[in-house]
Amino acid sequence: MSERETRNITTPGNHVVVLRAYLTGREVNDIKRALFGSVTVERGEDGKPSIPEYPLALAIDREKKLIESAVVSVDGKAENAPDAILDFPAADYKFVVTEAEKAVDGNF
Repeated sequence: MSERETRNITTPGNHVVVLRAYLTGREVNDIKRALFGSVTVERGEDGKPSIPEYPLALAIDREKKLIESAVVSVDGKAENAPDAILDFPAADYKFVVTEAEKAVDGNF
């Protein structure tokens, strides 16, 4: 597979982040696995699926996996780039997550 298209964004704190323009199906499935991997759906007494309770912290795991899949570099450095995003101020972190979502076809 050839090198993927990327796009540059600048956070409110003036960090330049390079993101992949799209994610592969494999990457999207890995992100879904982070969100739904520990959730099971069971049938209720009426035979209908019951909506399971699951920890809301799974959304954090999903965002972390999204960052790992979408971020190429931060301020010109590729090494540990996803960790650098996690250490950003909250406004910059949220900005990167919102922009990284654009690499995924739809929200899940």
